[in-house]
Amino acid sequence: MSEIQLALALDPTRRTAARRHNGGRARRHTQYHHPDLTLRTEAGDRTAMRTLAESYYAGREGAEQDFVKAAEWFRRLARQGDPRAQTSLGLMYARGYGVAKNLAEAHRW
Repeated sequence: MSEIQLALALDPTRRTAARRHNGGRARRHTQYHHPDLTLRTEAGDRTAMRTLAESYYAGREGAEQDFVKAAEWFRRLARQGDPRAQTSLGLMYARGYGVAKNLAEAHRW
């Protein structure tokens, strides 16, 4: 692990320094805070859950795009009453992203 990777693992706010070190380009495969988000979501941090769900949905923040995992995290948030997650989950059902296409379930969310 390089010094930059270690610094990012310890402090995710240092992304700017890593971009400067990398000639201004962000590396697509860096996983600077993905494990941290997982820990925070398991502790019940709703902001971390949303960030992780959106990361899986869009394939960013060090996560590979995975609609199934995104739907799982959006579902957890939606069940807690999060309106953004409910909308996202409804749209995923309407489009069949990561879940079986189901317009009744889409309308429910």
